[in-house]
Amino acid sequence: HIPSFPPNKGPEVFQGKVLHTMDYARLDEKSAYDLIKGKRVVVIGCQKSALDFAVECAEANREEDGHPCTVVFRRAHWALISFELYGLPIQLFYNTRFAQFLLERPAQGFLHGVL
Repeated sequence: HIPSFPPNKGPEVFQGKVLHTMDYARLDEKSAYDLIKGKRVVVIGCQKSALDFAVECAEANREEDGHPCTVVFRRAHWALISFELYGLPIQLFYNTRFAQFLLERPAQGFLHGVL
């Protein structure tokens, strides 16, 4: 589950525990809580499982003696909600040429003509 790294640049040089969220999900609730309670946690990535894990870390360490959870990711990207318009995923309306058809240029788009 852990990606490959160049020699002497991966988890072997890190003194802490390296764990994939899939392995964390297999732990029972008490073991999972004990693993992150009072620890400095860095989450690599920003997909759903990584963000869910970051929330769990923040909740486990919310007391005064707790530590913040740090999320590190390569590129920022928008996390889009799942939303449907007329039964179709909303991404079809703004991630395709359909959006250009609606609002291609000022005073020349379809919506401008309708309005």
